[in-house]
Amino acid sequence: SSSSSSNPLSCTTTSIHHRSYHSLSRRRGPIVARSPAAQRRDFVMTLMVKYWLTPWLRKQRNRVDTRRLNDIGAEMLCAEWATQFACVRPAEHDRTDGREQDARQRSLVIVHGKVRFHGIPYVYQRDDFLPRPMAFVHCRPLVVEMVDCSYMDVTDEGVRHVIFLSRLRELRLSHCEFITNKSMAHLAMASRTLLRLSISGCKRLTSECI
Repeated sequence: SSSSSSNPLSCTTTSIHHRSYHSLSRRRGPIVARSPAAQRRDFVMTLMVKYWLTPWLRKQRNRVDTRRLNDIGAEMLCAEWATQFACVRPAEHDRTDGREQDARQRSLVIVHGKVRFHGIPYVYQRDDFLPRPMAFVHCRPLVVEMVDCSYMDVTDEGVRHVIFLSRLRELRLSHCEFITNKSMAHLAMASRTLLRLSISGCKRLTSECI
């Protein structure tokens, strides 16, 4: 009684907490299960996204736009194609102690496609403003020398973007699951200047392409 008389707000605060606790713990009503029609609709939508929408978007992203190729050139077209990719994958394990993290504690990172131009010490990726060719018209033309599309949904059609490059030095296509032996035939045209090729983790590649 002394504590409540000394602090007139204690009784009010206690009653508010008491009411809020019971209001949160009270059940709102029985959980209504989804109808079979709604479950079938969700199942059909999942199949459409997996087997129709996702392949269609992948095909559009890897398509070589000939009109765009004539407008901006092969170097800028390849840079736009490579920097549009982005994917989410688990982060690498902690390299400080060499122990693999638990799957529940492993964080996710967003990986982007990257390009580097000859003579520019900066790696461009998604959400970066690519350099304008007119800004370098008096100095030197923009030439792509490194393309990194690891872990992206690159297809054989998308690899055709690199065959138009004049001075490609390094190409990274690690863990691209949609690349087949046809891509190696496209890369044979760019092998004159290519010095480093990374295709580890591409499960659809066979020993015949090597």
